[in-house]
Formats: sequence, structure tokens, C-alpha cells
Amino acid sequence: MGPGDRLRVSAPGYKTASVVIDADRKLRIRLVAEEVTRIEQVNQWLRTENLAPVWRYVFLPPNGGGYGYEAVPAEYRKDFAAAFTQEGSKGVELRSVTKGGLATDMLAIAIALDPKVAALPGSDEAFVAGVVQGSGATPQPVTLAGGQQVPYIAPAGGPKAIVVSEGALHVLFLGEDAQQLKNVASVFIKAHE
Repeated sequence: MGPGDRLRVSAPGYKTASVVIDADRKLRIRLVAEEVTRIEQVNQWLRTENLAPVWRYVFLPPNGGGYGYEAVPAEYRKDFAAAFTQEGSKGVELRSVTKGGLATDMLAIAIALDPKVAALPGSDEAFVAGVVQGSGATPQPVTLAGGQQVPYIAPAGGPKAIVVSEGALHVLFLGEDAQQLKNVASVFIKAHE
């Protein structure tokens, strides 16, 4: 193959990519994992209780929108972990969300479930029901910038939340501004494509 030719590369479990060969014939091709491949990798980490790479994966730097993450104080993390730990949970981690390097009024809370629990029918719905329990709020579907529909929870007198789920991972974005929550959830999903 020579300059100007198109090369298609594929691998099982990954999206096919194609590139045009340039004059120096050096190629750099990035294959993006399909959802099932990502879920299986995370499940493998969870089965071995290897949470460090799970949290690195969850809190990948978002692409675009100027959003980022900052660690929160250990005591604050401990309080949230106690509130969100449930039967079948492997761990809880959280970060404050920044925009342009400045603090926002948003938190990202990641809950990793045991893959066996997450595989049970109705697991996602049960998780959302547990989040809203006692708040009196009814989850409503909201459409994000990429077209994904996710649960939006707006209890009276409390922070609003968007829940993004993929396999055994659930990420709650908590804050007061609904549009900002939609924006950061959209950027989060795009970073994990």
C-alpha cells in the first residue's frame, strides 16, 4: 500500500477504524473498544477486587467541555461511601467536577457492583430505585447531547442527579443546575466511547 491508499483495521470486540496512508507511510491507529469489551474488562477487575484501574477508567479526563475532576477530602468520601454502599457493592469513589479548572457545584459518584449482581434482570432499575428511595422523586428520562437517554432525578429540596450506567458501573452526577448536569454527563459518555 502506498500514500493515498485507505487501510481498514479491525479486531474482535473493537470498532473498525480506517486511515489514509500519508507520504511517510507511518500509521497510528486507535481501535475503540465496543461496549461489551469495556464491560468485560471492568468486570474482570471487579471479580479480582482490583478497584484502582476501575476508578482510573471511570474518571478518564473528559474530552471537551472544559470539564475535569478533583479528589475530595477523605472524610467526605467516607460519608458518601457509607451512604451509597449497598449489598453487592464492590466499592464507591467520588470526585468533584471542575470546569475550566474551577470548582463547580457538581459531584461525580461512581458505584461499582459485583458483576453477578449487575447481571441480574432489573438491576439498573433497582439501583435507580435505591437512589431515589425516600426522596419522593420519580426518575424521568432525559436525552443527552449524544442522543442517549438516562434517568434524571429532581427531588424537592435536594440536589438533582443524572445516572449513567454501563454494566456493573453506575455513575451519579449530582448538582443543582440541570443543564450543567446534562452537559457533564454527555461529555462523560463521550470520553468512554
